[in-house]
Amino acid sequence: MRLSPYARISVGLLGGSFNPPHHGHVAISLLARKKLRLNRIVWMVSPQNPLKSPAGMAPFVARHSACQKITRGLPITVSDLEQQWQSAYSFDTVRRLKKRFPRIRWVFLMGSDNFGQLHRWRRYQNLMRQVPLAVFGRPCYNASVKLSRVGHRYRRNRLVTPSAIRHRRVLPAWTFVSESWYHISASAIRRRLAGRSWHEVA
Repeated sequence: MRLSPYARISVGLLGGSFNPPHHGHVAISLLARKKLRLNRIVWMVSPQNPLKSPAGMAPFVARHSACQKITRGLPITVSDLEQQWQSAYSFDTVRRLKKRFPRIRWVFLMGSDNFGQLHRWRRYQNLMRQVPLAVFGRPCYNASVKLSRVGHRYRRNRLVTPSAIRHRRVLPAWTFVSESWYHISASAIRRRLAGRSWHEVA
């Protein structure tokens, strides 16, 4: 990954299957960089999300390559470290990243749909004790953010000003950016292809 272990910068971390990557992923990344005043965004391509079926999952090489193509020329770094580490869980990935890049101020990025099911993630409390979270609005999911299990449990840990999250040292901490991004999803793209593999028709 093209980041110096000695860099003193703020970096947003967006993990996912990227099956396929699309302009919604780009939009949330650029919005995060602007609203949170981050220096850079890293896309962490997952080998296999434990909460998703491997059926219909494109090969890692195809997903990683497509991410590099769609982010070309943008302040976004595409990483294959989870594949190298064979890390299936975000809390483990963040732990390793913080050890490898100790001076970087990491902010974990996610959509409001994922925040709503964060309680299903392996050791999510551990993740929230390691890194601040920034949750970005997605159509049809925004209203449930505060009412979600994690949102309710950590309601006193929410920061009203999104840009304050990158300097937050007392954890857990999270913030919500309500602006909706693209009305598009990877699953919708796959449905439109009617069973054809997106990486074979791209």
